[in-house]
Amino acid sequence: MKKFEGLLILSDMDGTLLNENREISQENREAVAYFTQNGGRFAVATGRSKTGMEYFLQDICVNAPCVICNGAVIYDFQKNEVLSAEAVGADGYELALDLSERFPEVGIEVSLIDGEYVARGSEITRIHFQKVKIPYRPMPPESIAQPWIKLNLTLDPAKMGALTEYIDTAYAGRFHAQHSAPYFYEILKPGATKGAGARFVCRYLGIDPGSLYAVGDGQNDVELLQSTVNRFAPENAHPDLLRLKPELLPHNDKHAIAALVRRLDERA
Repeated sequence: MKKFEGLLILSDMDGTLLNENREISQENREAVAYFTQNGGRFAVATGRSKTGMEYFLQDICVNAPCVICNGAVIYDFQKNEVLSAEAVGADGYELALDLSERFPEVGIEVSLIDGEYVARGSEITRIHFQKVKIPYRPMPPESIAQPWIKLNLTLDPAKMGALTEYIDTAYAGRFHAQHSAPYFYEILKPGATKGAGARFVCRYLGIDPGSLYAVGDGQNDVELLQSTVNRFAPENAHPDLLRLKPELLPHNDKHAIAALVRRLDERA
Protein backbone atom coordinates (compact mmCIF):
# COMPACT_ATOMS: atom_id res chain seq x y z
CA MET A 1 0.00 0.00 0.00
CA LYS A 2 1.34 3.42 -0.95
CA LYS A 3 1.95 6.01 1.75
CA PHE A 4 -0.96 8.33 0.95
CA GLU A 5 -3.43 5.80 -0.46
CA GLY A 6 -6.99 6.54 0.64
CA LEU A 7 -6.28 10.21 1.38
CA LEU A 8 -7.84 13.14 -0.47
CA ILE A 9 -6.71 16.78 -0.40
CA LEU A 10 -9.29 19.33 -1.56
CA SER A 11 -7.71 22.77 -1.83
CA ASP A 12 -9.10 26.17 -2.58
CA MET A 13 -7.22 28.01 -5.32
CA ASP A 14 -7.04 31.78 -4.89
CA GLY A 15 -5.39 32.66 -1.61
CA THR A 16 -4.46 29.04 -0.91
CA LEU A 17 -2.94 26.96 -3.73
CA LEU A 18 -2.12 30.09 -5.75
CA ASN A 19 0.24 32.77 -4.50
CA GLU A 20 -0.52 36.50 -4.60
CA ASN A 21 0.56 36.57 -8.25
CA ARG A 22 -2.07 33.90 -8.95
CA GLU A 23 0.58 31.32 -9.77
CA ILE A 24 1.25 27.80 -8.51
CA SER A 25 4.71 27.81 -6.98
CA GLN A 26 7.25 25.16 -7.87
CA GLU A 27 7.19 24.02 -4.25
CA ASN A 28 3.43 23.43 -4.37
CA ARG A 29 3.66 21.67 -7.75
CA GLU A 30 6.38 19.32 -6.53
CA ALA A 31 4.55 18.59 -3.28
CA VAL A 32 1.32 17.69 -5.08
CA ALA A 33 3.26 15.50 -7.52
CA TYR A 34 4.89 13.69 -4.59
CA PHE A 35 1.52 13.26 -2.85
CA THR A 36 -0.23 11.82 -5.92
CA GLN A 37 2.72 9.62 -6.95
CA ASN A 38 2.49 8.02 -3.53
CA GLY A 39 -1.19 7.15 -3.76
CA GLY A 40 -2.93 10.37 -2.69
CA ARG A 41 -5.82 12.00 -4.51
CA PHE A 42 -5.66 15.76 -5.11
CA ALA A 43 -8.32 18.14 -6.42
CA VAL A 44 -9.42 21.73 -6.01
CA ALA A 45 -12.56 23.29 -4.59
CA THR A 46 -12.88 26.71 -6.17
CA GLY A 47 -15.27 29.44 -7.16
CA ARG A 48 -13.71 29.38 -10.60
CA SER A 49 -15.53 27.83 -13.54
CA LYS A 50 -14.23 25.04 -15.76
CA THR A 51 -12.71 27.65 -18.07
CA GLY A 52 -11.00 29.38 -15.17
CA MET A 53 -9.52 26.07 -14.01
CA GLU A 54 -8.18 24.81 -17.33
CA TYR A 55 -5.38 27.39 -17.45
CA PHE A 56 -3.75 25.78 -14.41
CA LEU A 57 -4.12 22.07 -15.24
CA GLN A 58 -0.76 21.97 -17.01
CA ASP A 59 0.91 23.09 -13.76
CA ILE A 60 -0.58 20.68 -11.23
CA CYS A 61 -1.44 16.98 -10.93
CA VAL A 62 -5.20 16.79 -10.41
CA ASN A 63 -6.29 13.15 -10.11
CA ALA A 64 -9.72 13.48 -8.49
CA PRO A 65 -12.95 15.26 -9.45
CA CYS A 66 -12.91 18.99 -8.75
CA VAL A 67 -15.50 21.12 -6.99
CA ILE A 68 -15.92 24.18 -9.19
CA CYS A 69 -18.28 27.17 -9.30
CA ASN A 70 -18.24 27.17 -5.48
CA GLY A 71 -19.85 23.75 -5.29
CA ALA A 72 -22.45 24.09 -8.04
CA VAL A 73 -20.53 21.75 -10.36
CA ILE A 74 -18.43 18.63 -9.80
CA TYR A 75 -16.18 18.10 -12.81
CA ASP A 76 -13.80 15.26 -13.64
CA PHE A 77 -11.04 16.83 -15.74
CA GLN A 78 -9.45 13.43 -16.38
CA LYS A 79 -12.63 12.18 -18.06
CA ASN A 80 -13.84 15.61 -19.28
CA GLU A 81 -17.15 14.81 -17.63
CA VAL A 82 -19.70 16.68 -15.52
CA LEU A 83 -20.55 14.49 -12.53
CA SER A 84 -23.05 16.84 -10.92
CA ALA A 85 -24.48 20.29 -11.62
CA GLU A 86 -26.86 22.54 -9.68
CA ALA A 87 -28.02 25.60 -11.64
CA VAL A 88 -29.72 28.86 -10.68
CA GLY A 89 -31.29 28.75 -14.15
CA ALA A 90 -34.28 31.00 -14.86
CA ASP A 91 -34.30 32.28 -11.27
CA GLY A 92 -30.82 33.66 -11.85
CA TYR A 93 -31.97 35.35 -15.05
CA GLU A 94 -34.89 36.98 -13.20
CA LEU A 95 -32.52 38.23 -10.51
CA ALA A 96 -30.08 39.64 -13.08
CA LEU A 97 -32.82 41.69 -14.76
CA ASP A 98 -34.08 42.98 -11.43
CA LEU A 99 -30.64 44.01 -10.17
CA SER A 100 -29.76 45.71 -13.45
CA GLU A 101 -32.63 48.12 -12.86
CA ARG A 102 -32.24 48.61 -9.11
CA PHE A 103 -28.44 48.80 -8.84
CA PRO A 104 -27.00 50.50 -11.95
CA GLU A 105 -23.38 50.10 -10.77
CA VAL A 106 -23.49 46.35 -10.16
CA GLY A 107 -21.48 44.03 -12.40
CA ILE A 108 -23.16 40.72 -13.23
CA GLU A 109 -21.04 37.75 -14.24
CA VAL A 110 -22.80 34.59 -15.41
CA SER A 111 -21.12 31.19 -15.17
CA LEU A 112 -22.12 28.34 -17.44
CA ILE A 113 -20.46 24.94 -17.26
CA ASP A 114 -18.36 25.70 -20.33
CA GLY A 115 -17.82 29.43 -20.07
CA GLU A 116 -18.39 32.77 -18.39
CA TYR A 117 -20.19 35.84 -19.70
CA VAL A 118 -20.76 39.41 -18.59
CA ALA A 119 -24.46 40.24 -18.42
CA ARG A 120 -23.65 43.68 -17.06
CA GLY A 121 -20.17 45.15 -17.14
CA SER A 122 -18.23 47.00 -14.48
CA GLU A 123 -14.59 47.92 -13.95
CA ILE A 124 -14.37 45.40 -11.09
CA THR A 125 -15.66 42.67 -13.40
CA ARG A 126 -13.24 43.64 -16.16
CA ILE A 127 -10.29 43.45 -13.76
CA HIS A 128 -11.58 40.17 -12.34
CA PHE A 129 -11.73 38.49 -15.75
CA GLN A 130 -8.23 39.72 -16.52
CA LYS A 131 -6.84 38.35 -13.26
CA VAL A 132 -8.42 34.91 -13.60
CA LYS A 133 -7.24 34.71 -17.22
CA ILE A 134 -10.56 34.21 -18.99
CA PRO A 135 -11.97 36.17 -21.96
CA TYR A 136 -14.13 39.19 -21.15
CA ARG A 137 -17.34 38.46 -23.07
CA PRO A 138 -20.20 40.98 -22.67
CA MET A 139 -23.58 39.63 -23.71
CA PRO A 140 -27.19 40.70 -23.04
CA PRO A 141 -28.80 38.43 -20.41
CA GLU A 142 -31.43 37.20 -22.87
CA SER A 143 -28.67 35.99 -25.20
CA ILE A 144 -26.80 33.92 -22.59
CA ALA A 145 -27.78 30.28 -22.92
CA GLN A 146 -29.33 28.34 -20.08
CA PRO A 147 -28.72 26.71 -17.72
CA TRP A 148 -27.01 29.43 -15.76
CA ILE A 149 -24.92 27.82 -13.04
CA LYS A 150 -24.20 30.83 -10.84
CA LEU A 151 -23.98 34.61 -10.78
CA ASN A 152 -21.09 36.63 -9.42
CA LEU A 153 -22.12 40.17 -8.52
CA THR A 154 -19.36 42.77 -8.35
CA LEU A 155 -19.63 46.08 -6.56
CA ASP A 156 -17.61 48.54 -4.49
CA PRO A 157 -17.55 47.06 -0.96
CA ALA A 158 -18.83 50.36 0.44
CA LYS A 159 -22.03 49.88 -1.58
CA MET A 160 -22.31 46.11 -1.25
CA GLY A 161 -24.40 46.17 1.93
CA ALA A 162 -27.52 47.56 0.28
CA LEU A 163 -27.27 45.01 -2.53
CA THR A 164 -26.88 42.01 -0.24
CA GLU A 165 -29.65 43.21 2.07
CA TYR A 166 -32.04 43.54 -0.86
CA ILE A 167 -31.27 40.06 -2.19
CA ASP A 168 -31.44 38.44 1.22
CA THR A 169 -34.83 40.05 1.87
CA ALA A 170 -36.56 40.03 -1.52
CA TYR A 171 -35.27 36.61 -2.55
CA ALA A 172 -35.11 34.88 0.83
CA GLY A 173 -34.74 31.12 0.44
CA ARG A 174 -34.43 31.18 -3.35
CA PHE A 175 -30.63 31.21 -3.49
CA HIS A 176 -27.51 30.35 -1.57
CA ALA A 177 -25.64 33.67 -1.49
CA GLN A 178 -22.14 34.27 -0.14
CA HIS A 179 -19.13 36.55 -0.35
CA SER A 180 -15.99 35.16 -2.00
CA ALA A 181 -14.30 38.57 -1.63
CA PRO A 182 -15.47 41.93 -0.23
CA TYR A 183 -16.40 43.07 -3.76
CA PHE A 184 -17.95 39.74 -4.90
CA TYR A 185 -21.35 38.33 -3.93
CA GLU A 186 -22.03 34.93 -5.45
CA ILE A 187 -25.51 33.59 -6.15
CA LEU A 188 -25.99 29.82 -6.30
CA LYS A 189 -28.78 27.29 -6.03
CA PRO A 190 -29.72 26.46 -2.43
CA GLY A 191 -27.56 23.61 -1.18
CA ALA A 192 -24.73 24.28 -3.65
CA THR A 193 -21.64 24.74 -1.47
CA LYS A 194 -18.05 23.59 -1.49
CA GLY A 195 -18.89 21.40 1.51
CA ALA A 196 -21.67 19.59 -0.36
CA GLY A 197 -19.27 19.18 -3.27
CA ALA A 198 -16.59 17.73 -1.00
CA ARG A 199 -19.02 15.14 0.36
CA PHE A 200 -20.03 14.22 -3.19
CA VAL A 201 -16.40 13.66 -4.20
CA CYS A 202 -15.78 11.49 -1.14
CA ARG A 203 -18.80 9.32 -1.95
CA TYR A 204 -17.83 9.12 -5.61
CA LEU A 205 -14.29 7.97 -4.80
CA GLY A 206 -15.29 5.78 -1.85
CA ILE A 207 -13.14 7.84 0.52
CA ASP A 208 -14.09 8.18 4.17
CA PRO A 209 -14.69 11.87 5.10
CA GLY A 210 -12.20 11.29 7.91
CA SER A 211 -9.54 10.88 5.23
CA LEU A 212 -10.43 14.19 3.56
CA TYR A 213 -8.02 17.09 4.12
CA ALA A 214 -9.69 20.40 3.30
CA VAL A 215 -7.79 23.66 3.00
CA GLY A 216 -9.02 27.15 2.16
CA ASP A 217 -8.75 30.81 3.08
CA GLY A 218 -12.05 32.56 2.30
CA GLN A 219 -15.60 32.96 3.53
CA ASN A 220 -16.75 30.64 0.76
CA ASP A 221 -14.52 27.90 2.24
CA VAL A 222 -16.39 27.66 5.55
CA GLU A 223 -18.61 24.78 4.41
CA LEU A 224 -15.60 23.06 2.82
CA LEU A 225 -13.73 22.98 6.12
CA GLN A 226 -16.88 21.96 7.97
CA SER A 227 -17.11 18.83 5.78
CA THR A 228 -14.22 17.14 7.64
CA VAL A 229 -12.34 17.10 10.92
CA ASN A 230 -9.09 17.64 8.99
CA ARG A 231 -9.29 21.42 8.57
CA PHE A 232 -6.40 23.55 7.35
CA ALA A 233 -6.01 27.21 6.44
CA PRO A 234 -3.11 29.46 5.45
CA GLU A 235 -2.13 32.29 7.78
CA ASN A 236 -3.88 34.76 5.47
CA ALA A 237 -7.31 33.15 6.03
CA HIS A 238 -10.46 35.20 6.65
CA PRO A 239 -11.55 35.54 10.32
CA ASP A 240 -14.75 33.58 9.58
CA LEU A 241 -12.60 30.61 8.65
CA LEU A 242 -10.26 31.00 11.61
CA ARG A 243 -13.26 30.67 13.94
CA LEU A 244 -13.39 27.00 12.91
CA LYS A 245 -9.96 26.61 14.53
CA PRO A 246 -8.24 24.99 11.54
CA GLU A 247 -4.63 23.86 11.70
CA LEU A 248 -2.66 26.80 10.36
CA LEU A 249 -0.34 26.59 7.37
CA PRO A 250 2.10 29.22 6.10
CA HIS A 251 0.84 32.20 4.09
CA ASN A 252 -0.22 31.36 0.53
CA ASP A 253 2.90 33.18 -0.68
CA LYS A 254 4.96 30.68 1.33
CA HIS A 255 3.77 27.42 -0.28
CA ALA A 256 0.88 26.44 2.02
CA ILE A 257 0.03 23.22 0.16
CA ALA A 258 3.64 22.05 0.23
CA ALA A 259 3.57 22.54 4.00
CA LEU A 260 0.39 20.46 4.26
CA VAL A 261 1.94 17.60 2.28
CA ARG A 262 5.03 17.69 4.50
CA ARG A 263 2.85 17.32 7.58
CA LEU A 264 0.97 14.40 6.09
CA ASP A 265 4.29 12.82 5.16
CA GLU A 266 5.51 13.13 8.73
CA ARG A 267 2.31 11.54 10.07
CA ALA A 268 2.22 8.67 7.57
